[in-house]
Amino acid sequence: MKKALILSLILLLVSSGSVAAVASAAPTSNSVYNTQVNVPFYVYGGQTFTMYVNNTYGFSNYTVTVYFSGENMTGFSPTNTYHNFSVSNPDFSVKIKAPQESQQLTFLVKTTASSSSGVHRSSSTYVVNVIQPIYLHAAITNKNTVSMYNVTVNFYVDNTYIASKTVAAVGPGQTVIVNYTWLAPYITNGDHTLKAEVNNTMLSINGGGNSATTHFYYGQPPNYNWIYYIVAVVGVFMFVMAMGAGRRPRVGERRPKWRK
Repeated sequence: MKKALILSLILLLVSSGSVAAVASAAPTSNSVYNTQVNVPFYVYGGQTFTMYVNNTYGFSNYTVTVYFSGENMTGFSPTNTYHNFSVSNPDFSVKIKAPQESQQLTFLVKTTASSSSGVHRSSSTYVVNVIQPIYLHAAITNKNTVSMYNVTVNFYVDNTYIASKTVAAVGPGQTVIVNYTWLAPYITNGDHTLKAEVNNTMLSINGGGNSATTHFYYGQPPNYNWIYYIVAVVGVFMFVMAMGAGRRPRVGERRPKWRK
């Protein structure tokens, strides 16, 4: 009875292993082939990013072709259509550098793969928006005689947390500039408040305490020169009127007769 029980368990294990082997075998005619593409929706001019193309596992002879288009592709790479092939690896990655000019890029991604039922194809279009970033800066100064390690600077815009940057160390008497490139597609034009705060009270930002606040204008600042121009014209006009009003005819001065 025990031998029969043991034999039954062995058969069960072998049977389970065969099921797993079937699951990892080549796709059948009913297998579904698809492609998933991951790419950022917003990038800044000149930014380098990666497009990931992931196809369904279990097929063979994978190919991927990516076509790029935009209004001004100056500075963009790759400079030509991207094409790659793999016998068994369904995953591809494409290094891309955005052009400097703000615009909308369009990527057409086409993939193929083979199975016993034939060649499977996929085609899809993706959009990447190139926008101008906002550069945040903070000068961190260590006035102490010892180094400060793992210094974190938090950035806030209009009292909303944006990001953090960590500096490995700030030496004694040293000033370190902390930079952060912020992609802000939804920020409105106008005046905004920037606050930088360091997590160490023994350090100072921009020569003050461990936090500093400033203002910046996003977008094209309004031009008030026309107001000063109008004021200047009105001033000259009033001056001419005053000169004309102050002039009186002299005694005995004959007024000119206008011709009829």
